[in-house]
Amino acid sequence: REYFPAVFLAPGDFEIAGYKGNCESWNNFGLWFKDLCVDKLKLDDDTKKKIQDLVAGDTSTVEKVRKLYQFLQNKVRYVSIQIGIGDWQPISAETVNNVSYGDCKALSNYMCALLYSAKIRSFPVLVDAGEDAELINEGFPSNQFNHVIVCVPLKADTLWLECTDQEIPFGFLGTFTDDRKALLVGSQGGIIVKTKKYSIHDNTQIRDATITIDESGNAISTSSTDYRGIKYDAMSRVLRMDDFDKKELILNKIKTPHCKLVNFNFLETKSFDPSIREKLNIEIPEFGTVTAGKLMFRPNFFNIISNVPLRVGQRKAPVEIRRSFAEIDSITFILKSPFNLKHAPLEYSLRSVFGDYSYKITFYNSSITYLRKFALKKGKFPTTDYSSLVDFLSSVQSADNIQILLDKL
Repeated sequence: REYFPAVFLAPGDFEIAGYKGNCESWNNFGLWFKDLCVDKLKLDDDTKKKIQDLVAGDTSTVEKVRKLYQFLQNKVRYVSIQIGIGDWQPISAETVNNVSYGDCKALSNYMCALLYSAKIRSFPVLVDAGEDAELINEGFPSNQFNHVIVCVPLKADTLWLECTDQEIPFGFLGTFTDDRKALLVGSQGGIIVKTKKYSIHDNTQIRDATITIDESGNAISTSSTDYRGIKYDAMSRVLRMDDFDKKELILNKIKTPHCKLVNFNFLETKSFDPSIREKLNIEIPEFGTVTAGKLMFRPNFFNIISNVPLRVGQRKAPVEIRRSFAEIDSITFILKSPFNLKHAPLEYSLRSVFGDYSYKITFYNSSITYLRKFALKKGKFPTTDYSSLVDFLSSVQSADNIQILLDKL
């Protein structure tokens, strides 16, 4: 719809199952959804007392919301049942409380009911969810949404709550609903808001590794990698895998044949800035090539760019990078036999409108340090910049594949 002429249709006045609405403005469309939720926040007295007792000892609003969100995650699960107007209207909080399941709008409404019982203001937010979801047409009020989350406005910040995932950290949205316009529904109707954006400083992958190489070129690697922001989001699925699938995921990422994964561990830290720490111990036969007293190996063992966009004759669409991220790899190579450095491009850096890349190799006695930094920047770039993007990523890929050559003493 961004590249071709199109006609979009929405009703001015409409009625669904007796609920009348209007799409002349976002405010009016929000009023219609608000009407669907009338009397849906009620909870029985026992549940309200349980909620009030749960947060009675907390003075911090954030801690109260955290406890209620944990209560929600422990109690309910996502089930999408659409009957009649159920595709539009949430089932009541009382029903969710009794059956312990619901779809996104039902669970978000239930979360609002829990917060209301604790005298905490919150609002349902209609959003078009999905990692690569199209941005809504803000100038055309209409139903452009497929999901509902919850917004809790605070004095210093805003909390965003995804209510359909029993495992997601408190206050974290991830790529499913991050950085996009959405419709917050309040008592006066709907207003357009922007969900949380994760910056390049939030989206990081930081690795520290040691690789010990023997005189035959075989190696043992120990590594620790921290994933945050969208990098955490991409890795979080590993926490729900069995050991077989975890091993397969790890070895597929490394893309080096004949590796043996000796042991591995994943530690999740749930917070506003959630992270996963991955610890690996890997045996790497023939990591380096030994010939005529020389040892040659590629220092970037973990993190080579593999997918570079294809060159095209004439690109017609702009270039868009949806999210920024940064990667830092620090690898120390320990040589079990004495070697001299014969050849290696010791330093390289590249700057572009799309991001930055650099590496530095340091040789000292029987150890080599390889430091790699790569950052890709969010942005929308003109069609004419496409070849520059291909050039940039091709240069990064070439630099990722450089070799170190050593002479045995």
